[in-house]
Amino acid sequence: APFEPDLAAEVQAMRVQVQVARRNLVGAAALAGEGDGNDPKLQAALRELSRTIESELEIDGDTRIAPLSGFDLDQDGRDDLIVHGHGDDRISIIGSSAALPHVAKLSLSDGRSGTAIAAADIEVEALGPGMLGARQGRQWSLHAVAINRGHAESELLTRLDLGEARPTRAVLADLDQDGRAEAYLRLIEGRRLLATAPDAGGRWRSYDPHPATTAAESVVHDLAAGDLDGDGRPELAVAVGEWSAYDARILGIPKTPPSASSASPLTLLARHKLGTVEAVTLLPAAEDPARSWIAVSVGDSYPSRRVFPADHPGGEPGTHVFAWREGKLETVAHLDQPHGERLLSGDFDGDGRHDLALGVQVDGRFSCIVSLQIEPGHFRELDLLDCWP
Repeated sequence: APFEPDLAAEVQAMRVQVQVARRNLVGAAALAGEGDGNDPKLQAALRELSRTIESELEIDGDTRIAPLSGFDLDQDGRDDLIVHGHGDDRISIIGSSAALPHVAKLSLSDGRSGTAIAAADIEVEALGPGMLGARQGRQWSLHAVAINRGHAESELLTRLDLGEARPTRAVLADLDQDGRAEAYLRLIEGRRLLATAPDAGGRWRSYDPHPATTAAESVVHDLAAGDLDGDGRPELAVAVGEWSAYDARILGIPKTPPSASSASPLTLLARHKLGTVEAVTLLPAAEDPARSWIAVSVGDSYPSRRVFPADHPGGEPGTHVFAWREGKLETVAHLDQPHGERLLSGDFDGDGRHDLALGVQVDGRFSCIVSLQIEPGHFRELDLLDCWP
């Protein structure tokens, strides 16, 4: 069924904004020409397009350029971008204003390998203010970047060679409240979590943060860190799927610390069996921005009659939003949506409430389902084809 006129205009405006963000000015202009030029939402997108110019930054076909969400090294109020070319052991950090100004260069190599690095082999993500994690094959490294007296400086904090275990996701958080943040990694091989943290002397060590999750022999799909109960201490939200766990779980340090004999640095604080939990993200709770809601994408790709009822062996597929209250995960919203491996949150419509964006692939076609939080805990869906969050 076609969209209602106001919803169609909103979708059209968001499509234009996506193309502007991708610096596809020709595509943005073409999309803008298909809509009603008098619509206020589209006019806002057109104003953004009119303020965007092509940069003189030279890139070739094998250059990778990507945003660093939440990373603003030059403090201009915009997320920075990274640029990496084939065969270069350094990445460039550039500002995302129209001029794309150079901000810093960051080394990704220890100098021991003479092998050219393909741009597609590098994945860099922002882990916090001035902190970058870099994945390159079986290696993962953590870098601190800062501007000192007008000059960019970077420091390699730690580098892990993980052998057969390839890292695909990392978060940085000080769960034990010792003043030194730990890095938590999701490893695609081994179906497990790995943590690495500096000791009092600054030496980094790696360990299993929750052996019980490893013992479940289930695939750890995703993780996120934030303050889930508003007590000022972060917790770890973990999406665990097949073959026995099938749950969203919260790991952290309880207010009453475990005994010194405990073998696990973290404690299981809550869990909710749902199905194949593939993605997790956090968003500020509408009733209390000091705490975060947990949103997860759940699929039924790996049904289990041992875990779930025979008439619903896939669990409860869809997008779930939970609040963690008094030790339990309470449902805020359940959206009937296909499952996806990428779930993001942000205030996409500028109303002060965080929304959700889910990347899905149906019949070989990419789609982004945007769920706008129109009222606290109530969402309205927009389906953007040929778009990936």
